[in-house]
Amino acid sequence: MNWTISIEQFLTFNIIDLATLIIAVVGVWYAARQLQTNNKTALADFLVRLDERFSSETFRKIANDIENGNLAIDDDSLADVYNYLGAFEILKLLVDKKLLDIGTVHYMFGYYIIAAYKNSEMQKRINFESIYWREFKILAEKMIAYEQRELSKRTQK
Repeated sequence: MNWTISIEQFLTFNIIDLATLIIAVVGVWYAARQLQTNNKTALADFLVRLDERFSSETFRKIANDIENGNLAIDDDSLADVYNYLGAFEILKLLVDKKLLDIGTVHYMFGYYIIAAYKNSEMQKRINFESIYWREFKILAEKMIAYEQRELSKRTQK
C-alpha cells in the first residue's frame, strides 16, 4: 500500500483544515458574543422590572413612610414590608454571583436600602440579626460602606 501524498494534496488538506478551524473559532466567538448580549439584555430587563416593582403603590407608600419617618408596621403591613426588604435581597444575591456590581445597586437602590435599614420602626420590628434578614443587613452595610468611600473620594479631590 502506498501512503505517500503529493505536496499539492498535503497543502489542500491543510488549507481545508485551516479554513474549518477558522470557521469554528469564528462560530464559537460569535456564539459567545450572542450569549453575552443575551445575558446583558436579561439583566437589564430584570432591573427594569425590579424598578417597576418599586413603583407599585405599596412599595411607594413604604418608601415614602420610611423617608418621612411615618412608617408604622402592624400585623397587616408586615407582609408588605417583608416583600419590600426581600426585593433588596435579590440584589444581594446578584452581587454575590457577580451579575451586578455594588455601584449599580447603590446607584439604583442604595438610598432606599440604607433608609430602610436605619429606620427606627424597621429596627424595632425586623430582627436584622436573624438568619432570615442577615443578607439584607449585609447588603445595607455594604451600601453604607460604598457610600462612605464615594463621599471620601469626592472630598479628597
